[in-house]
Amino acid sequence: MKYFEKHLGISNVFKQKGDDEAKKDYKKAIAGAKRRVWAFGVSNGEFVNDNFDAIVSAKAKHSKLDVEICFVDPDVDVIDASNNKRSLVYMYDTTKNKNNDSDQRQRVETNAKRLIVRFKENKVEAKVRYISSTGYISGMVIDDFLYFFPYVAVEQDNTTTPYMKIHANSELGTPFVSFLEHLIDHPKFSREAS
Repeated sequence: MKYFEKHLGISNVFKQKGDDEAKKDYKKAIAGAKRRVWAFGVSNGEFVNDNFDAIVSAKAKHSKLDVEICFVDPDVDVIDASNNKRSLVYMYDTTKNKNNDSDQRQRVETNAKRLIVRFKENKVEAKVRYISSTGYISGMVIDDFLYFFPYVAVEQDNTTTPYMKIHANSELGTPFVSFLEHLIDHPKFSREAS
């Protein structure tokens, strides 16, 4: 592992995104965050449920902490191979389950709106965004680390795929973080949820 960390910046590889070791690691990272906590996901349901209190606590300790929770934009439509107009949320869900026939854009919208309310109720300044991107995004940037998983879970729970922790300022981390920064700030691919 030392070779991968030294040359590529890979600090750790967890068995899966949802395993206890991974959750413990990024919850600890969020609790100690001083600069940024960015999360990217389709509906962010599990992330918010598991980490909301840690984000509130970290923000209370460091008022300048940049908190950005980014959801797949439920209003973006794409054309599938059968020439049907579908939401981007539907396309991501179908990647996970080829028999998916349900458009879950409402789930994303509901989760984003609930999060906005929770942040307001807790007096936490944070940005909740909708992102549109052709690549699947699921991960976090917490200060100097990037957590992400390659989306290789077809017809299975996406929390069962390997999850990586990478130094943000490394050969592997820098291009990923640059891409996420580009998305967050992009005038056409990012908008505030409301």
